[in-house]
Amino acid sequence: YPITVGAGAAGSTSPPDNDSVTGGTGSNSVFSTITSKGGGGGGSRNTPSGTPIGGQPGGSGGGAGQADTCAQSQYFGSGNTPPTSPSQGENGGRSAFPVSGASPGSSGGGGGDGAGQVGQNGFCKSKGGAGGAGKVVAITGSNVTYAGGGGGAGNPAGGSGGSGGGGNGALPGVSCGSANLGGGGGAGGSSPSWPGSNMDGGTGGKGVVILRYRYQ
Repeated sequence: YPITVGAGAAGSTSPPDNDSVTGGTGSNSVFSTITSKGGGGGGSRNTPSGTPIGGQPGGSGGGAGQADTCAQSQYFGSGNTPPTSPSQGENGGRSAFPVSGASPGSSGGGGGDGAGQVGQNGFCKSKGGAGGAGKVVAITGSNVTYAGGGGGAGNPAGGSGGSGGGGNGALPGVSCGSANLGGGGGAGGSSPSWPGSNMDGGTGGKGVVILRYRYQ
């Protein structure tokens, strides 16, 4: 039977170096005819026209990129895409939007794998959304949590990664998703007021294929 362990995706290049680069989408993990879709990449702040690029769809959806108005806060990636039963994952979080004169809003976190918890929405002029919690599976004989969402970037604090290997978003630093758990990487970001600004997004953790079978 063909077996593929999906690779974790590369994180985005941080703004202001490039405001329009989204996070990468993870590669699929496959056993025979069963495919687990890689997680969707997180959105970016904006294009030259000022419109954010949304989070990408996937097994778990990517969080929305930083938005500048309330109308732009819905750009999150959808989870469980393509749809399977049981569900592969949940939607990414929405980005926040600023009040008049405030700094731009922060990104939402990615969705967790099948746990029924979407990525948390970003908070206006505050912390990034937390990544969704992953799913607890006991196929190895012990309970292990897989595929936690990555946290969104924020100012003054980034969102925490979801349980199951999700990485934390900037500030104060960015962490990657955990390998062999399929966790999402934390969001990168930039701000003149941040020490060590221009942080790239964290890479996603590679997936895992586990087979359990009965002998005789």
